[in-house]
Amino acid sequence: MTDISNLRTPAWRRIVEELSADAPSATAFLARLCGVLTRVANAKQGAVVIVSHADGGDQADAEPQLAYAITPGTVQGGRASEPKRIDPGQVEHASWIRSAAVESVRSGEARVFALEAQNSPMYGAGGDGGAVISGPVDMPLGGGHKATICLTIEQRSREATQTTMALVEVLCGYAKLHAARQEAKGAWQSSAALDLAGRLIASINESTSFKGASIQLVNDLARAASADRVALGWVKGLGDSGVIRVQSLSDTEHVDRRLHMVRMLQAAMEECFDQTHAVVYPVPQADRPEGDEGEPAVDPTLAAAVTHAHRELASSDARLRVASLPIRSGERVVGVVTIELSEDGMLTPERLELLQATLDLIGPVMELRRSDDRPLPQRAWHSTLKTGTWLVGPKHTAWKVAAFVALAILLTITFVKIPYRIDAQAELMAVSERAVAAPFAGVIATVPEGIRPGVQVTKGQLLLQLDTTELRESRIDARASVSAARREADEARKEQNMTAAEQALGRLEQEMARLRYIDVQIERSTITAPIDGTIVSGDPRRLIGSAIQVGEPMFRIASLNQLEVVARVPDSDIGYVSPESVGGFATRARPGERFQFEANSLVPMGQPDEGANIFELRGTLVETPGWLRPGMEGIAYIDTGDRRIIWILSRRIIDTARLWLWY
Repeated sequence: MTDISNLRTPAWRRIVEELSADAPSATAFLARLCGVLTRVANAKQGAVVIVSHADGGDQADAEPQLAYAITPGTVQGGRASEPKRIDPGQVEHASWIRSAAVESVRSGEARVFALEAQNSPMYGAGGDGGAVISGPVDMPLGGGHKATICLTIEQRSREATQTTMALVEVLCGYAKLHAARQEAKGAWQSSAALDLAGRLIASINESTSFKGASIQLVNDLARAASADRVALGWVKGLGDSGVIRVQSLSDTEHVDRRLHMVRMLQAAMEECFDQTHAVVYPVPQADRPEGDEGEPAVDPTLAAAVTHAHRELASSDARLRVASLPIRSGERVVGVVTIELSEDGMLTPERLELLQATLDLIGPVMELRRSDDRPLPQRAWHSTLKTGTWLVGPKHTAWKVAAFVALAILLTITFVKIPYRIDAQAELMAVSERAVAAPFAGVIATVPEGIRPGVQVTKGQLLLQLDTTELRESRIDARASVSAARREADEARKEQNMTAAEQALGRLEQEMARLRYIDVQIERSTITAPIDGTIVSGDPRRLIGSAIQVGEPMFRIASLNQLEVVARVPDSDIGYVSPESVGGFATRARPGERFQFEANSLVPMGQPDEGANIFELRGTLVETPGWLRPGMEGIAYIDTGDRRIIWILSRRIIDTARLWLWY
């Protein structure tokens, strides 16, 4: 058995306690393990080497990195001082140490290499250059990295070297204990965070609004953290362009954002929101075992955080401690919780990790409550901006989306063509329409039953009968005058009085013409329908027995089977219209229905119409529904072909400018 009691090492009990003590991180434990092995092995220097060993390959993917290096302390008064950390760039035999680390990681066991004999094991080799002992550390580092402890020792015997290697292998096994402790600690923190988050979510769900939920959250957090005050800020906007607004304070129902204290709280929240991680002032110090060198006492992120606003917030009380923790929903920071307390020892790194884990669980619930509490237009706008962040990024989303939309609109109106249609006031008229007027001055005698406006009539159907009493009496008188003139002519011819005969024949022709005229008047006294159609105007039933004048209108009869559109086109648009144009027509009665028409004539003469000059374009409807009536008004549009949108929008402005600038 080899006696190693002459090694200048602390007692084994102290070594076990030191390696069994809790370490804040894996790197801190590696630094502690390196220091212990350097002291125990009485090495000239020790180093922690990180080897890239992704996917368990046989070869390292990158050059090994010297993460930590120390040298033993000097001997004064027969007692060695604590090891001292040195810059990894000052490590002796750095290339040998890296090669030894790669070999030990590849083999998975401790290895020893002589410094003078390349790739030659120390066992059985002579030389005065010493050796490098490399021991792999079985500890999860992430990213496919492996850690090794490399010790540079002086030339020793085979037995002493074997003893040192055994010590390295045994003490490196404490890495599994540290990993188990860290895993158990993480499980405990997760369980505690889940329990606290469950209680907070249960109290949040009792509130009916986001404001009530936020007040409940800060009050419960204040009790759970034994804090003097807890404030909740919520992000207004999306991504980095969002701003923090103080939403609620513990034990306070209404928040006045004009108060100086609230403004200081908001500044602290903005400081945390801008850095997207926890900010604490003053930075808490974690307990470290005696002699533990190489790792900071707290998370480097907390130590390097900007704390100007937090320092100003805590300046009112020397005992005050301030911490701001982000609330996340997925990868986004949606809010910030600021905790103020004056009790020492409450803002430890472990407690901060617990609170952060709790807030990470609560964040999606609060985000959902906030979304449900907003009105529908605001939710729609938020969804639009959220979609825009995927397209243009999280910064200045609204402005970028607006610029993108404006560019898309500009390109669209510049290059896209659409049908250009001219609008015009229009009216329906019947293609076949007749007006029935009084043929002579007379009196209305009778009107057949059923003759009234809206009734369909056929050609030749009796519409009304004029009184013919005077005409018949005149007819009797005219016949008597004809007979008398004929007798006078016969007698004159018998007497061979040719002059008298000619005069009598002249009176005969005159009386016969008067008789024929009376017969025609009697015949025309019976008024019938000139065409098949519908009576669209005129109701003489109320005028029976009344006198009418010649030419006085009594009926208008139109055929409703074929209607035409008469569009009044302004002279500013007449240049784009032709007699072969096509278009559509919509009535004011049923504006939702459109009817196609084909133009058949364009009246070339302009007509004044309410201070404007218009031209009539007439067209026939392709289909004529039964409910359409002559006289209906509406809007007609005339197709003029495809034009660019920008031309359509600017045509009238450009035409007006041309008229103004013309000389």
